[in-house]
Amino acid sequence: MAAGWTGPLTPSAGRYLALLCLLPAMAWAYARSLAPTRLRWLLWAAPGLLLLASAASDNGERLQVLGVVTALCAAALLTRTAPRAGEVMARVARSAALVSLLQVFLHHVPGAFCAWDAAADAMSRLAGHLSGQPLRLGPTFSGVWVALLFAFLALPLSPRGAVDARRARGRAAVLLLACAVAPIAYMALLGPIERLGQLAIQAMILPPVIHRPLAFHPGQVSALAPLLLLLALLVPAQYALGHLSHAPASPAPRRLLPLVLGGLALFGAGYALTAPLLPAPPRGAVIAIHDPEPPDSDRPAVDLSSPAIGRYGLAQAGMFGAFRNYLEAAGYTTRVLRGHIDPERLEGVDALVVINPQRVYTDAEHDAIWRYVDKGGGLLVLGDHTDLFGLQEPVNRLLEPIGIRFEFDSAFSLRRHWRHTQEFFPHAITAGLVDALDAQIGTGASLTLRGLRTRPILVGRYGFGDLGNRANGGQGGLLGDYRYELGERLGDMVLAADADHGKGRVVVFGDTSSFQSLSLPHAYAFVERTFRYVVTPQGAAWWSKPLLWLILAAAIALLVIGRPALGVTAAAAVLLVAADACHALHARPAPAPLDPGRLALVDTTHVGRWPLDYFEEGSMGGIPTALMRAGYLPVMSGRMPEAALDDAALAMFIAPVEAVAPATKARLRSLLERGGTLVVASGGRGASAANDLLEICGMRISDSPLGPAKDEGTTGDDPASSTQRVVQFVDAWAIESKGRPFHAVHARYAGAVVSAETRVFHGRCLAIGDGRFFGDKNLEGEFAFQLGNVKFLERLLEKGRR
Repeated sequence: MAAGWTGPLTPSAGRYLALLCLLPAMAWAYARSLAPTRLRWLLWAAPGLLLLASAASDNGERLQVLGVVTALCAAALLTRTAPRAGEVMARVARSAALVSLLQVFLHHVPGAFCAWDAAADAMSRLAGHLSGQPLRLGPTFSGVWVALLFAFLALPLSPRGAVDARRARGRAAVLLLACAVAPIAYMALLGPIERLGQLAIQAMILPPVIHRPLAFHPGQVSALAPLLLLLALLVPAQYALGHLSHAPASPAPRRLLPLVLGGLALFGAGYALTAPLLPAPPRGAVIAIHDPEPPDSDRPAVDLSSPAIGRYGLAQAGMFGAFRNYLEAAGYTTRVLRGHIDPERLEGVDALVVINPQRVYTDAEHDAIWRYVDKGGGLLVLGDHTDLFGLQEPVNRLLEPIGIRFEFDSAFSLRRHWRHTQEFFPHAITAGLVDALDAQIGTGASLTLRGLRTRPILVGRYGFGDLGNRANGGQGGLLGDYRYELGERLGDMVLAADADHGKGRVVVFGDTSSFQSLSLPHAYAFVERTFRYVVTPQGAAWWSKPLLWLILAAAIALLVIGRPALGVTAAAAVLLVAADACHALHARPAPAPLDPGRLALVDTTHVGRWPLDYFEEGSMGGIPTALMRAGYLPVMSGRMPEAALDDAALAMFIAPVEAVAPATKARLRSLLERGGTLVVASGGRGASAANDLLEICGMRISDSPLGPAKDEGTTGDDPASSTQRVVQFVDAWAIESKGRPFHAVHARYAGAVVSAETRVFHGRCLAIGDGRFFGDKNLEGEFAFQLGNVKFLERLLEKGRR
């Protein structure tokens, strides 16, 4: 539960369920412990505090795992001299620590995930062959994690303290056999399990785990199948543990020096190996975007447009032009390479970006690209789902040297979005990544990794690969049926990966969404870290990591020598401490600062009334596009440090529900002193947080509701047509002056002011008495838009830019 292997639970659900399951074990160990009371309380309380602290951590899942392992090790220490209980808890602690140790190695050793994934895939294909139905399952759905957890309980086969060694070996062999057979059997029965689960859903016994309930879609209920495997293996585990002696086991001799030396070496090597170090933001790094169309072509292959006045609706927001604007404002230099690639054109380029290539690169181009990477250049490859634009052959041939391949599928989450179903592997790019919204991965192709130097970056742990349909061309985008079918990949879909090649770095995304105009306000920090990583050549000496792994192996050996009984457990626990310490001690890396004259921060830390996802009921996707059309570079404030307000030109608060801190208000006053703009929109009797902000501006939102309203025509002398001047409000409330006269009134209804402006220092304060004004239905949705409201907002923001 703590590691997320028992279903797409939210982090808080996994944390508290794990804590709930640990409490009986810890209470049992406390009751049977012969240790002093003070020590018992200390060992009992520390893991619980660690689990609770993970709630406030950006690295919550790893802290949860660490908390569970620490709790079990503490229970083993409490009961080490107790009859039978000590041996049971030592085995449980060792099993959890070894599985966690394996997870750390898979996260940090290049090529390890490839081998692990290939083994799980082979097991699922065997199960499919035996059951007569095709199966392709990732490690999570194949149950190998759960099986390993129980298999380690059986080691060693002849434990000290056994009443009958022959009986002990026999019972341990039964458990090992169950761990080998149970996953195969469970995978073969996946179809019936799914059907029973669907019947339970329809009977309202279980809640659906996907947004398309009631129809039979294999893969939905199967997300909870590993939990069934865990419950099934409890029976042979109890049988195997029944052979342990009821006499207290004699403690193993301690050797203090090997323990101390091994622990220090392990902590240092683990810290160095797992630290997701990111270099400082480069200034002037050159990013080249390749467009295979010749320079004289009037139809570029890469859409580099961005939101512009006259193009409305989120579908008209452009594709990849905005990320050039963001990168240039952050100090990068961007250029477009049209036509063929040769070594001379790559001179002086720090990173080459390839987006949905539509033709196979020639041998000369292929050689030029990889020679460039080998010398230290960066390569960023962005592709899409189901061979869109015919990209699959060109991109797969391009990536052959590193063993990354695009599949002919669409990677879908088993939930509505990738939230709580995506796994962020420890990496410089994912450092500080808290939520799937921060990465903005949408629908793209899954990646297959076969290179020994490849590493996953983003993995869709609870997702499936919907095979494409070549008959569904045109607007259909070659997409499949949007549902899982047996034979399609289920679980642990690789969504982004990287590999080292020579001195350079290669990063591959199976989806382009993160780099598109609509995504950048959420994903700017993630995208900037990606480019910062790609443009930086490998700096470590070639021998450094192998040397660290040798130190790591020697440290584990020292720990085993120091305490044979718990040596491996201690080694695993200390390694986890080292890995998590490096994540906890390294603060979230701030993205490169943007041009102070263009940065617009949209508050997402004090809101609770509108969803941050696009195209949801009540979402406000029109805000970023409106700001981009006005020349701003919008960033959601939850993705930027609060100090970014010191460089912002505009700050926007939409229906805040929490009052801002005094330090934030001081920064907002400083923003107005610099001539910036503060926009506050809210309404209703819950506008106290908004009024706290508007106190700076000398305005307040009254308790007088106006209901749905239309502007009476006080929008100034704009020569726009009457249609463009109709401003509609969903839930209007009156704006009142409070000790400062209005500089301008922008909208009225029934004699009341609905939108007004005051001047504070050199800046502008804009108040809109409607917290729902910026909703997609009232401002700008995917295709539909309210032209009068769009033009109204354009006029307000244009004055700010002037």
